[in-house]
Amino acid sequence: MPRYIFAGAVVQWAAIIRAALFLGCTAALLSGIIGIAYVGVAHSETNAPPSWVNPDRFTDPPPVTAEPRLPAAPSSTRATLSWDFLDHMARALTPDQRIRAFETIESLLHAGQFASASKLLERFEGVTLDRPQSALRHLLEAKTLYMSGEYKKALRVLRRLPNRDLPPHHQATALWLETGSLLGVQQISEALKLARNFAPNTQQFVSASLYEMVWNTLRSMPASELDQLRVAVTDPYSAAWLTLANLFASDPISSQNFNRQLASWQLRNPDHPANRYVLLHIASQANPAHRRIRQVALLLPITSSFTEAAQAIRDGFLFLSGQSDPLTRPLIRIYDFGDQTELIRAYYDAAVRDQADFIVGPVGPAAVKALASRNEFPVPTLLLGNFDHPDAVRSNAYQFSLSPEDDATAVAERAFNDGHRRVVALYPDTLQGRRIFAAWRHKWQEHGGILIQSHAYDTSVSDHSQILRALFHLDHSGARRKALQKTLDSTAQLKFLARRRQDIDALFLLGDNYQTRLIKPQIDFHHAHDLVVYSLNSNYTGTPDPVKDLDLEGIVFGDMPWVLKHGGSSQALRHRVPQQQLRNGTVLDRLFALGMDAYGLIHNIGEMQRNPDLAYPGMTGDLSITATGRIRRRLEWFRMHRGKPVHLRLATLPTPPRLDLKSNPSD
Repeated sequence: MPRYIFAGAVVQWAAIIRAALFLGCTAALLSGIIGIAYVGVAHSETNAPPSWVNPDRFTDPPPVTAEPRLPAAPSSTRATLSWDFLDHMARALTPDQRIRAFETIESLLHAGQFASASKLLERFEGVTLDRPQSALRHLLEAKTLYMSGEYKKALRVLRRLPNRDLPPHHQATALWLETGSLLGVQQISEALKLARNFAPNTQQFVSASLYEMVWNTLRSMPASELDQLRVAVTDPYSAAWLTLANLFASDPISSQNFNRQLASWQLRNPDHPANRYVLLHIASQANPAHRRIRQVALLLPITSSFTEAAQAIRDGFLFLSGQSDPLTRPLIRIYDFGDQTELIRAYYDAAVRDQADFIVGPVGPAAVKALASRNEFPVPTLLLGNFDHPDAVRSNAYQFSLSPEDDATAVAERAFNDGHRRVVALYPDTLQGRRIFAAWRHKWQEHGGILIQSHAYDTSVSDHSQILRALFHLDHSGARRKALQKTLDSTAQLKFLARRRQDIDALFLLGDNYQTRLIKPQIDFHHAHDLVVYSLNSNYTGTPDPVKDLDLEGIVFGDMPWVLKHGGSSQALRHRVPQQQLRNGTVLDRLFALGMDAYGLIHNIGEMQRNPDLAYPGMTGDLSITATGRIRRRLEWFRMHRGKPVHLRLATLPTPPRLDLKSNPSD
């Protein structure tokens, strides 16, 4: 009778306390804990920081060399003894040392090491703690569950949490976690009722992030859902939140009706915390500077090799201008500099002499570079592109673009906020591909993410099996099979199922629509169908193709509301655009949205600069401004499911505030 042996990787335990050392946590917690084995993971990125492996993850052995040998299994006795030691230590620690242990757990959580934080927290189960420390342990448990996406479990812990045993600053965090967990399970009305209990005068940072979480959730919901919730709620506080969100979702921004209803809402709700999100729009109407914008100059290469792009921007700008109040609408003059980028300074000076109050443009890297070299900008200028040095400061000059590098950095931020830390990347071996990948990698490592491995692929080939096998260490899995087979007698029949490496939790895939459709099914075929794949909006045209887009299954990407036709405001505006100006499914459609947002920004950018927390809800995304005058876009996020993009409004909630675990924290 044949014997069946399944080859698989050996479970290897990581050192929890090694992680604490890596994070710079207390040495008191580390003392004496030497028995736990540390498992390092080699990777190809030489500049990546040192790493450790979660206790519930696998890691591959080194590649088999001349004489394959079966890797020795780690000693289960050693692992058991290590955890027993931790149990003993948890009981032996002094109260101050336990607080430092809790600080270690807090650091692990904010480093994205949720499994390890949970393992360490488990050491305190059954340990006799005083009431404040017991309450703190339960609060940390709830926070761990929330950050792991276990919102229902977090709610159960929070609802039996003895708040009276927590100081005020921790009570505020508990309220934050409960509100977030309710949003996570889509109990919107219950979350709004709970947020009403938050005292806005205390814990200002915590309350601000809580209101931001509520607002972002409501703003991501379609008007139909908001209407249903509005009918169901009875308290004025919740109704005000929903009424405001519905206004933003159903009416084009800056329309006469929008401004009228917004002013009416503020009059009825002068003390509501949501007022901070309407300040921008109210201020833009009341600010005397707004009334002084009587003339706007558009610097565009209408008669050039960029004719279609320039026309799309112009049409979007003029279209949104046509939706505004005729009494306050500025005069718009268009300066066509054609292909004469060397004369862009002269055209700019002409617009200034013609008494323009605001200048928009130029567009195109050469023209932007030429104009950005000016020493001064006498009038506010919105450049439709980035400087050579994007962080350079030019007084009175702002940068607004749809560069793929900006989108790549947004993908890095999204993946990190989703809790991913160890990733691999695939990008096309082209000049643009390398440039975009470099922007993504810089932002990813800036956040503290670890790039385990990356590969550039040849866009001229269709079969990427070799790269994928190397990327997922499938060759290592085959080597383990051969090694195991050699140790068995010849009568043994070995069944083998290849398994990808388990030390990564996400993949960044860069490519256009064709390349992404080609590569994603190959990723699934090579045993990585369960790996979260992030990509750019270049993988989706905006025009649904449910058959072809099945090849994009599971891909997460960010895009502008205008292209995805997400939200009532964008849909309402689309219905008003003349048919000849609609460019669905093309890059020109995105430039049309850029033109609309450029018009919206000229009336709001001054207030945005004075209040950096404010954002303008544009068609290219929610727009904010940096200290250097750069316009940043917050995208809407989607996951491809059965050939269609599904909005991820509640897939990822923000990171909760840090707990102040000092012995005498300040309120």
